[in-house]
Amino acid sequence: MPDRARSPSPRYRLVVSARAPYVLGEGSYEWFEDATVNGRLDGDPQQLAASRARIVRVVDELVKKYGFDRSRVYLVGFSQGATMSYKVALTEPAGIKGIGVMSGAIFPSFLHTLKRSPKLVAPESVYFAWGCRQPHTGQLRAGCSPAS
Repeated sequence: MPDRARSPSPRYRLVVSARAPYVLGEGSYEWFEDATVNGRLDGDPQQLAASRARIVRVVDELVKKYGFDRSRVYLVGFSQGATMSYKVALTEPAGIKGIGVMSGAIFPSFLHTLKRSPKLVAPESVYFAWGCRQPHTGQLRAGCSPAS
């Protein structure tokens, strides 16, 4: 496995799905509790920090255990997973090649911690997607019409 992990061939990929650490409900998990900070939607600061550290640790462990090339690591997430992909990649850019974010947010509380990364400005390094309805709640997002 380690030789394949280092191979430049696009044939070899490993997808790992890390489960969020906080229980939201039966069979449902979250990376952080929602919070309001200065009147705006944000996340619990301690949980955001702990979840960020957890994701960095998981990536480090996978790189060490399987010998993966750190320069080929992408983070992909939906909703809170997308927010955590932003949080990790934009504060720890050396270890992340790109991100895929689907319906996530960059919270105002972590804007001051962002670091520049020339890698993350390349068009092939970032994938964005946004939907109007949360599938598990059916709630409309701000700016979406009921016909969306």
